[in-house]
Amino acid sequence: EALRIATRGGAEVLGRNDVGQIAPGKRADIAVWDVSGIESAGSWDPAALLLAGPTKVRDLFVEGRPVVSEGQMVTVDLPKVIERQNRLAQGLIG
Repeated sequence: EALRIATRGGAEVLGRNDVGQIAPGKRADIAVWDVSGIESAGSWDPAALLLAGPTKVRDLFVEGRPVVSEGQMVTVDLPKVIERQNRLAQGLIG
């Protein structure tokens, strides 16, 4: 309830209907990292782990729309991007 009051309630007070909740069309960004793997074991500083560790984003929403879901990009044709990157890299090598 406190989170709702701080987010949606704050947006309502400011007369902003484009913010205040995580939903399509709203200006809300959220990221979720998976820190359950072996690469995260033993870390005692969550900020350092996220900033300098080998963590991978599990879920990412930008303006309420999913960009990464379960660790997979949903807005990009990743095989196509990889193929293009490989082709460009070959061009650099000659």
